[in-house]
Amino acid sequence: MLALLALLAGPPQPAAPRDDFDRRRVIIHRTGMATLTGWSLANIGLGLGLGFTTEGPARHFHQMNAYWNTVNLALGIAGLVGLRRESRGRAASDPLAMSRRSASLFTWNAALDVAYMATGAILYNFGQDRDHDRMLGYGAAIVLQGGFLFVFDLTMAALHTRNLQRRAPKPTASITPGGAVFSLRGTF
Repeated sequence: MLALLALLAGPPQPAAPRDDFDRRRVIIHRTGMATLTGWSLANIGLGLGLGFTTEGPARHFHQMNAYWNTVNLALGIAGLVGLRRESRGRAASDPLAMSRRSASLFTWNAALDVAYMATGAILYNFGQDRDHDRMLGYGAAIVLQGGFLFVFDLTMAALHTRNLQRRAPKPTASITPGGAVFSLRGTF
């Protein structure tokens, strides 16, 4: 059945050649998703291992790190798979729009990360007031994971924004015998 669908779809279309802007966009995104995936795998491995060998708040801290990073792992893998499909020409892409969307998405995610950290701090404080191991461990883990994601998301937003700024037209001016000429250079 899959062979029939592949036959009907025809041969894969070669990807369009990439310019420097698009190459940088792909490198930024691939590096970010690989970082997120690596962070997730390390946290899941340590969380599972230490979640079974420790007691008290530490046990719940490690367990929450493992739980939290299952979502991060899925996001990291989905991002890498999406880039692979794009590189094979399976996804139509507008690099400029994709980079703008990525910068915006990572900026909004950073704001959400602040809410994660605040929630974790509140949970941790409740745990201290009630001497509750699970609240203490989960709260500390959520603060840690939110902090990592905050730095990660701001870094990714800044890198995509910087790449966009390199692409943006730069105003130029020149003085000619008849007056001044102002122009914009760039790809529109």
